[in-house]
Amino acid sequence: MSTNSRRLKILSIDDDPGCQEVAARFMRVIGGHTVDAAYTGAEGLRMAAATKPNVILLDMILPDIDGIQVIDRLLSTSVTREIPVIFLTGADLTQTERQHLSLMPNFYRLEEKPCDFNVLLGHINRIAGSATARDN
Repeated sequence: MSTNSRRLKILSIDDDPGCQEVAARFMRVIGGHTVDAAYTGAEGLRMAAATKPNVILLDMILPDIDGIQVIDRLLSTSVTREIPVIFLTGADLTQTERQHLSLMPNFYRLEEKPCDFNVLLGHINRIAGSATARDN
């Protein structure tokens, strides 16, 4: 298990069940965090508002709305606007999409699939450390 002392609640929004399972297992077993899964953007938005996760892992290509629309909608709601979002995607983002993300205050990082889960966990643990510092 990770040396991180704070157990985070992670919401993974990705329509690929295989990616969901691998990422969730790694974050639970190695990272010690809890993970909920949503398979559409709309389901992810509902779950984010209901469960208020500490971090969201978000794919760009979803069956209903894209990741840019999801992050925009997260930002537009007081309940979800402060949740850090890590994009975890295999999509080739355009320069315009990358610029849009860089301006979003809730955008934390872009990791391309296939990703190194140890690197991803490092980012999540940094978020945990920042949250712990804010909570004190």
